[in-house]
Amino acid sequence: MTTKQAKTKRKTASVQATSSRAKPARGKTEKLIGLLQRSEGITIVDAARKLGWQAHSVRGVISGVLKSKRGLKVEPVADGGIPRRYRIV
Repeated sequence: MTTKQAKTKRKTASVQATSSRAKPARGKTEKLIGLLQRSEGITIVDAARKLGWQAHSVRGVISGVLKSKRGLKVEPVADGGIPRRYRIV
């Protein structure tokens, strides 16, 4: 195997590894949507625990992906409780 072939093989393996890492993120986003579709909603902390994410990542996905890119309407549940619960309306 030449050096060029070895580099190509490593690059292909790297692209495949990157592709396989991208799929679970989409799955976790779908799981977050499912959690937010519950009638009682979910807190940021509970969502972070269930997804294995940091709280700031959950907030980022809600505002950036769900609201901006997908156009979903995510609002706080009006129960006056602390911590605030969110759901898709």
